[in-house]
Amino acid sequence: MASRPLALALCLGWLCGCFGQASTANLSEPQRPNFLIIVADDLGFSDLGFMGSEIATPALDRLAREGMVMTDFHVSPACSPTRAMLLTGLDAHRVGYGTMWDEAAPEQLGQPGYEGVLSADTPTIAERLSAYGYRTYLSGKWHLGSAPAQWPTERGFDHAYGPLAGGASHFADQLPLFFPGQEVPDKAAFIDDGALLTDLPDDFFSSKNFTDRLIALLEQDRSSDQPFMAFAMFTAPHWPLQVPDEWRARYRGAYDAGWDQLRTSRAAAVKEQGLLSAQGPIPERLPWVDPWHTLTAAQQTRAARTMELYAAMVSNLDYHIGRLLDYLDQSGLADNTYVVFFSDNGAEGNPVARIVSDHEWVERRFDNRLENMGRAGSYLYQGPGWAQASSAPLGWFKTFPGQGGIQTPALVRGPGIKAGMITHSLTHVLDIAPTVLELAQAPSAATPLLAGTSLVPLWRGQRTTVRDADAVLAWELFGRRALRQGRWKILWLYEPYGPGRWQLFDLREDPGETRDLATQHPQRMAQLIAAWEDYAREQQVILPAKDASYALEPDWR
Repeated sequence: MASRPLALALCLGWLCGCFGQASTANLSEPQRPNFLIIVADDLGFSDLGFMGSEIATPALDRLAREGMVMTDFHVSPACSPTRAMLLTGLDAHRVGYGTMWDEAAPEQLGQPGYEGVLSADTPTIAERLSAYGYRTYLSGKWHLGSAPAQWPTERGFDHAYGPLAGGASHFADQLPLFFPGQEVPDKAAFIDDGALLTDLPDDFFSSKNFTDRLIALLEQDRSSDQPFMAFAMFTAPHWPLQVPDEWRARYRGAYDAGWDQLRTSRAAAVKEQGLLSAQGPIPERLPWVDPWHTLTAAQQTRAARTMELYAAMVSNLDYHIGRLLDYLDQSGLADNTYVVFFSDNGAEGNPVARIVSDHEWVERRFDNRLENMGRAGSYLYQGPGWAQASSAPLGWFKTFPGQGGIQTPALVRGPGIKAGMITHSLTHVLDIAPTVLELAQAPSAATPLLAGTSLVPLWRGQRTTVRDADAVLAWELFGRRALRQGRWKILWLYEPYGPGRWQLFDLREDPGETRDLATQHPQRMAQLIAAWEDYAREQQVILPAKDASYALEPDWR
């Protein structure tokens, strides 16, 4: 759990910082700032130490103390759409990611906006800043197109290193996430600038090597008078859950009490830290998740070991983020660098085994014996019981537009940002592009196409909110959809996940989305539904006739 001094420092920062004026002296200097944007993969809302978690994350806790915590930051329910919006500043439906690659419903096949690759017609912020004299780097996950013309080095990045697809084994074997059949090679595709890598170093581990490469690139160009924008796109803690041997036992025994107890304790810890603006009830265990006490001893042992590995991955990720922060300090770059951190979506609670082309592939190809769990050649994933706990006190997880799938704590530190600030202002990944462009003083900062709102006044302490009370944010992926306006949110989930109609929630009183208020507020429901329909027309949303995600049924055990 986060220390009491940390919680006190954050709360004092909120009281004194968010409602006061932060110093902007550094922001007025003529030197253009650097940007380091760090993205975790499938991290749950309450997984970090400063949120009250039992997982040790000292580097991110430090970032929270030294900068601003944005508690109400939103992303897409899945990774590629989030990354597309981060890089373009446009809604995912406008830039090729109305759905994910190979997940298009029949109604969406061949339709504009549903290509499953990043649109070539829309400039990325890397292209915009590169044209304005910035050095641009990407180390880690791309997942926005695998053809050579779609590689990051063709989309504005001077250097890029990492997997092209959604992930792979975290070790040197390069095993892909999916069954190596007709369309998937035996090894996941890794790139180093313009070349495919056929082999990785024997000691390769994803978080370590992505960090090594990014630090090497920054150091290589350290004497340059050009500012930089660097993306650290980690694949942790995305499945398969794997860590180096020296990390495997770090949380041994920590999860023996099970996911029901963890969900309750996590929710209490987040509320105690004061990092959620409401104190409502927490969602109940999903009906297709077994109560912990009904599992056999052997099942509990394997399940607890799985969560131990997940926690170790998060701590290992934090360790390497700490290396990046230390490099900025030691190289004298920290004072003029904005560091932004968030997760691309919520924790992974979906039936991963159903994604592979052959459902027996995992059993046939991998060694998931208890003694090999977490090592190279194993293939494990978090599952809904633990993902619900990682999301607590919010509901749902990855692929769902419930808050647990789309709300992630975001951190930012940089020139003019007062230490210890907390904001509950409604923010979105779409806001990153206009913010970066404004701070870089790029000519394209004023483009009317960008869908987000600049966070500069919020970061400078000049405003306590980003959006007006009547502003809306909307989501759609796999037919699952939502819209947020201030404290109010509507949510649509197909059966069996939801009622197959719109629901209404008051997030100020009920952040876990446990009480449907649709019948109590019919006029508000009608207004919000109309706003979502406006969004769908504007963004050219094509709804599938039924749920189109890879979670095709709730029998996930």
